Amino acid sequence: MLHDKQFFPLMRQGSFFTFVGEALDDQLYAAAQAQSQSKGMLIAGAVGAALAQTYIPDHSAEPTAYGLDMRTGAIAPYPGAHTSVRTDTAYIYVYRPAQAAGAPPLKVYVDGHEMGTLGAGQYLELPWARFGKPLQLCLGSWPVAKPCQFVVPNTTRLNYLKVNEPAAPQPWQWMTPAQGAADLDELDRRAR
Repeated sequence: MLHDKQFFPLMRQGSFFTFVGEALDDQLYAAAQAQSQSKGMLIAGAVGAALAQTYIPDHSAEPTAYGLDMRTGAIAPYPGAHTSVRTDTAYIYVYRPAQAAGAPPLKVYVDGHEMGTLGAGQYLELPWARFGKPLQLCLGSWPVAKPCQFVVPNTTRLNYLKVNEPAAPQPWQWMTPAQGAADLDELDRRAR
């Protein structure tokens, strides 16, 4: 989806889609900065101006979940009033096809924490119990760069993420539940 001159991957959530974008400008931060600057101007001298500056964290540009209503095109923070189904945990299955034989193992990170290592023909189950909160998935040991993406996983169905070969244009690909389940069944069959 194109939003504010940037493309974002969409994740289906029932009758609408979610994506992770930047938070809107933090109005509390902007007001505090303006007030702090006006106080600094009233106080004479550089020391007084430095003392008048107060630290207020800026939450602008932080990853934030948004919902896209495909019927109206409306974008709103997710979850919102339109969110009806609220299961507590989403499950993401990250897997590598068996054809990746000989490729070095990849570490999988969720929000900076190592969750496991993927070799050829292996998969990981990643539970996510923070409903409506963005999840950052990263692959370590990738030949080019450490690719990461933010996503809000679907809590009403299983989520499947296939890790492509390093030569592929995209390091990973979101799969449909039917295709992802079939791929994992095939990996389990080969492992026996």
